[in-house]
Amino acid sequence: MLLFAADLRLTGALRPELSDEVIGDIVWATAGAEHYTQLVDSRGWSAERFGDYLYEMWSRLFLASPGTHLNQGRVPGPP
Repeated sequence: MLLFAADLRLTGALRPELSDEVIGDIVWATAGAEHYTQLVDSRGWSAERFGDYLYEMWSRLFLASPGTHLNQGRVPGPP
């Protein structure tokens, strides 16, 4: 998770008061299998909805400017 936080930091869009360790901890806690299972398997969310939820939550928590977008958090697949 620290590598993910460090990659995000390279964008220059993160709140400066949040350390990579704090960001990594939040990502670990919210993207884990238990959290996914609770919402997708137990509450009936789709995997897409869960991904959108993480994107929205992390954007609000981590980004310095609320209107900043990081390509919807999606990594392009292979060509």
